[in-house]
Amino acid sequence: MRKKLLALFVTGAILAANTTVFFAEEAATEAESITAVVFDETNASFEGTWVPFEAGFQLYIPSDWSMLEISEENAAQGLMFQAGNEDGQNIAVTATEVTDAETLEEIQAQLATVYTSVEIADFNDIGVVTYVSEEDGVIGIAFMDTDGIMYTANAGPVSEDTESQNIAYDMLTSLSLLEETAEN
Repeated sequence: MRKKLLALFVTGAILAANTTVFFAEEAATEAESITAVVFDETNASFEGTWVPFEAGFQLYIPSDWSMLEISEENAAQGLMFQAGNEDGQNIAVTATEVTDAETLEEIQAQLATVYTSVEIADFNDIGVVTYVSEEDGVIGIAFMDTDGIMYTANAGPVSEDTESQNIAYDMLTSLSLLEETAEN
C-alpha cells in the first residue's frame, strides 16, 4: 500500500526505489477508492517533533531540522511555515484564499494542469490532493480549511534515494489536526 501511495507522489524513476511500510494503518475507502493513510509517528523514518501551524493543523518533522526564517516578501505571498536540514531538504507550507475551487475535485483539476500524479487522498481524516512537481523535485499536498483557505505543503527535494523519499512522505502524511481543533 505504501508503494501505491508513493505512486501518487513520485515519478517512474522514484517508483523503482524499494520503500518500506511505516504506517500502522492504511486502507482504501471502497465508496470512492480514495487512498486513506493514518500516520503513526512510532513507525516514522525519523525521530521527529510535532509542529503546529495556522488553523489548527500540525506536521511531524525531523527533530534535527531547523525552523527557517520567513522573509516579509515570502510571508506576503502566503508562506507561513518552513523547516529544513543542512543537506537542503525542506518542507514549506503556504496559505492562499481561494475563490475558484471549493472541492477536492476542483483543486485536483486545477493542479493537474501544472503538476503530475495528481490524486485525491485522505491523510488522518483530512481530505488532500497529492501532486508531484518534477521541475522542482518536490512532492506536495493541497488541502482546505473550513474558512476557504487552501494550504499547500511541499517537501523535497526528493531523489531516487529511499531516505529522502521516506522523509518527505512521512512529513506530508503526518498532516493532522491539533488535538484541541479535533475536539472542536
